Amino acid sequence: MYRLTPRAMILFPVLTGLAIAITLAAVGETPAHPLPESRLTRGSVLYSNEVSKILPGSLFFRGEQTPVEPRNSSGLQFADGMYLLTAIIDTSGHTGSEDEEFQACFITEVPLDINRHKLGPGVYEVSMDDNHHFVVMDISAHPVFIADSRRDLKLSHPIPLQIVDDSPAHDYRLYLGRDYVTLSRTIRKKD
Repeated sequence: MYRLTPRAMILFPVLTGLAIAITLAAVGETPAHPLPESRLTRGSVLYSNEVSKILPGSLFFRGEQTPVEPRNSSGLQFADGMYLLTAIIDTSGHTGSEDEEFQACFITEVPLDINRHKLGPGVYEVSMDDNHHFVVMDISAHPVFIADSRRDLKLSHPIPLQIVDDSPAHDYRLYLGRDYVTLSRTIRKKD
């Protein structure tokens, strides 16, 4: 039978505790109290100087690398660290009216509700058509949905793209010029 020395009897619990602490830190301990739903749906608006630090320089749409304009970008960061990023797409090198209709990229890590349309996490193209409809397409240019937009004539200085906090009800406005849609994060219910 093996007997621990007095020194080993002191060090054994300390080293065991240290090993457990290192293991929990490496695995990532789940918080005992998850964030409430109201905190998860609340985000902080990110401005172009913040978004440009994490936004890729170009995105893949319809078989092409399309540059984005970081100076015309906006986003949200939610309480759990998830992002919604959007930026104007640089179409100056493209020809044809079909390419010009795609005005912005839309990257979301969370499910969203946009004017009562559900949108899952992913990368999308968004634009306003001639009838002021908000058009969402997947990266292969297939329509996901078309939503009515509203025109904000009170907006004093419209810019090409921005996200604005709309209300304490966790809604935001995504503007393309003076036209906007309302968006909010949706929380997936566990089965």
